[in-house]
Amino acid sequence: MELSEGEYEPFQVPDITQDQIRLLQSRLNSTVWPNELENVHDWSYGAPAWAVRPLVEEWANEFNWNEFLNELDQWQHYRMKIDDLLIHYVHEPSSKSDAIPIVLVHGWPSTFYEFHKIIDSLRDGTDNNQ
Repeated sequence: MELSEGEYEPFQVPDITQDQIRLLQSRLNSTVWPNELENVHDWSYGAPAWAVRPLVEEWANEFNWNEFLNELDQWQHYRMKIDDLLIHYVHEPSSKSDAIPIVLVHGWPSTFYEFHKIIDSLRDGTDNNQ
């Protein structure tokens, strides 16, 4: 569906098949690492291999994609057209009638996932209503 300015729609986090995960893992495990430049110990020429290797190792061999996708699926995702861009957001309304609405906005580069550990507590409150 083509959204008009200001319209929104529910958004489903796309599924990733086991074949896609295996292909990604295979590609990551097949990475050909470049030689490091001598006397360059910072990021002035891009991300150095020493910084990227642990991420590749994690994604290829340890990261649980299905667990992560299941976690994302627990929230209500939407997207809205704003200034001709499709903007993704999560809307988790409280069940409490006196709850104060709150909008959390992340910066760039970042995602809503920066707030994943507090979404449920903000929605449901805590035992002492703090």
